Amino acid sequence: MYDHNGDPLVRNTAPSSMRNSYHNTSRDRTRSGSRGPLGSVNAHHDKRSLDDLMRDCSSLGRNSVYSRAIITTAIDFTVGEETIVDPRTDDADWNKDVRERFADWCEVCDNTGQLSFNEIAGDVVKSWFTSGAKLANKIVVNGRYCRLEMIDPIRLMNEAGRGDSREMLGGVQVDLKTNRPIKYWVADWNEQGTGVDYDPKPYDATGIWLVNNPRLQEAGQLRTAPRFAASIDKIEALETACKSTMGAYQLATFFALFITRNSPQGVPTQQVMAQAMVDQGLAKNQQEAIDRGVWQPMSVMEGLDGEDVKQIKPEHPTTGFSDMMWDELMVICAEQGYPLELVFMRFIRNYSASRSAIAVAWKKIRKDQKSLIRRFYRPVYLWWLANEIRQGRIKNPPNNQWSKCGFLMPRMPVLDPKAEAEAWLMQLSGGIKRHREVLHENDQGERDEFMTDFAEERKTNEDAGLTYGKPEQTTKSVSVNVEDEQGSELDA
Repeated sequence: MYDHNGDPLVRNTAPSSMRNSYHNTSRDRTRSGSRGPLGSVNAHHDKRSLDDLMRDCSSLGRNSVYSRAIITTAIDFTVGEETIVDPRTDDADWNKDVRERFADWCEVCDNTGQLSFNEIAGDVVKSWFTSGAKLANKIVVNGRYCRLEMIDPIRLMNEAGRGDSREMLGGVQVDLKTNRPIKYWVADWNEQGTGVDYDPKPYDATGIWLVNNPRLQEAGQLRTAPRFAASIDKIEALETACKSTMGAYQLATFFALFITRNSPQGVPTQQVMAQAMVDQGLAKNQQEAIDRGVWQPMSVMEGLDGEDVKQIKPEHPTTGFSDMMWDELMVICAEQGYPLELVFMRFIRNYSASRSAIAVAWKKIRKDQKSLIRRFYRPVYLWWLANEIRQGRIKNPPNNQWSKCGFLMPRMPVLDPKAEAEAWLMQLSGGIKRHREVLHENDQGERDEFMTDFAEERKTNEDAGLTYGKPEQTTKSVSVNVEDEQGSELDA
């Protein structure tokens, strides 16, 4: 605010004396290490850092059973077993025709002829965990048929291998005014396919786009890190701990022995047993036999005078290892947005606890599903549909409603069919859920088709006298007269 002379009424001053109002603005012995550097979201996702993360996270995707369990769970529940488009125009016949045509195209959409559209979508979701993104290129074969080419983000590279700048970041060239990608610089693989040739070529962003990892992407961020980025050390440490513990457990199944002798003279027992293995043709020489282990299951060896045998009992595994392992996995899975019940099919708690964990996680899975639709499904579908209309294979719908569509995505799994059915009935009778939604949650398809099939099945059932209700219990009382040995009648 200013007075009539133009002088400010209030002068803002920096409260430098208040800097230590937050205790965590300073570090001490309990908070070791240095602070991370300041920078933009793109500066924290430079090409070199992303390449290192992609190497480690891709290795986890290949070698870690824990990582692979999380990835397959994400694919199963985000993508599902089939990609079904749901056109929503006023023309039911047009909707059905487009839905069937798109399903046929999904089987041949891959430019390499290997994957279906559903499998490509699964690869996109996997890339969110291992490489942070997937590059999708739209191709029109012979000017008539749409095909997809999926490109690894490791091939994205700045022009001539230069460093990142405000205009170019990790192979993504942007418009400085809008920060929108205008070109993607893609390098080819070398002849062995083990690296890139460092000679990237520019591709216009109108025909190619980067399907980034939607989790934690910030405004203005061009490249995203893999989802395993913050869990690499935890997963690797858990894999090492499990391998070491299982090794100790394996040793415990044998007799681990330590032989001592009073006098150092004589040939060591280990060499004697190693030579026996060589004589039997089990090893080429003594050293190979020693390296492989001379003590075999059920082996017996007579000791020399003065030798004593002591059994070694490993301290691991302890009973606490299982608790530690599952606690660590629970933290890792929670960071990734999935409960143990879904990832490891660990249904050891009661119904309410397991369903609550899945229901909470399903909100995050739904966000991933919606991101997949917005970033990949919908752009591909509209591109395919526009080309089909342009080629005359599909007519333009009335009122130009061709862009109105949805996708039928996987629904939350049912743990107790009876309890879930009762809940659906209550929601239907209370008017808080539509019959169409319940049918989708049970993978029963569209309501119009369901009602047609249901009416036909009901009529044929009536003609055949078939009912699905529980059989009614009936009882019948019968009075029987019998004679005793003297000929008198008795009521039974």
